[in-house]
Amino acid sequence: MVIIIQDQDGLSKELKEIKLLLASIDSKFDIFIDKLDQFLAGASVGQLKALDVTELLKLSKPLQDTATTLMELGEATANEVAEKTGLQRAVESAHLNELVRLGYVKKERKGRLAYFSTVK
Repeated sequence: MVIIIQDQDGLSKELKEIKLLLASIDSKFDIFIDKLDQFLAGASVGQLKALDVTELLKLSKPLQDTATTLMELGEATANEVAEKTGLQRAVESAHLNELVRLGYVKKERKGRLAYFSTVK
């Protein structure tokens, strides 16, 4: 094992370069996530279906509960829906993404958070 000791300025410069590289990766990761979300959603805003009583009854009980909670909240993250339903965030995230896939819910990223909303 070789240990290289650098002066403080050299180490500081390398840390700044690493920080810039990480910021670049973070930015590219956010773009990738947005594109992946759009691909997985499969429905553009114009293709969203209104979630009325008839459509709601076609869904499984867990999806009905998630959809109903989201309609009450208007716009919410998976964590906010989970707080209302008492289920785990990961479970609600899966339910919300299924509703997006079915075309009943819109998903929009704001920074690192994904916000879900229904058609009015």
